[in-house]
Amino acid sequence: MGAALIGPVAGKAHTDFTVHMIGHLFLGMLAPLLIALAAPITLILRALPVHAARRLSMLLKNRLIRLFRHPITASLLNIGGL
Repeated sequence: MGAALIGPVAGKAHTDFTVHMIGHLFLGMLAPLLIALAAPITLILRALPVHAARRLSMLLKNRLIRLFRHPITASLLNIGGL
């Protein structure tokens, strides 16, 4: 994401349409994949103290949050955003 927003791609994106579209591909396709592969929730749970990690875990098991985490709901929200 940083390469598309603050790197050389971002500077050239204002003048070159091809580089502008590469920035869109970075933000729309590559960045979400890399964020998912980085497993940020696992990292947060390991970095937090045990008590805070347990509270966060309980929050993530909430029925409403589970609804938004479900793959079908996430797909519908993603398609709806397009």
